[in-house]
Amino acid sequence: MELRLSHLIDGQARSAGDDAWLDVFEPATGQAYGHCPDGTADDVAAAVSAAERAFPAWSALPAADRAACGPGRARRRAGRGAVAGP
Repeated sequence: MELRLSHLIDGQARSAGDDAWLDVFEPATGQAYGHCPDGTADDVAAAVSAAERAFPAWSALPAADRAACGPGRARRRAGRGAVAGP
């Protein structure tokens, strides 16, 4: 099965504005195994705008609540512990 990633902007999964795609490569083998959107300046502007709108509510959350949404969440749910590092 081929992986097809998307942008997540303003809570919505979407492809690049011009529907352009980039190959995703496995570094160990050099083999392409999927595609990701080749974002445009409009995609970046939409993401920045969404982030600016979300920031007041996000920054008002306690740090523990924000941490529960971070990258270690999936690992914790899978029982693999936290990610090492800063």
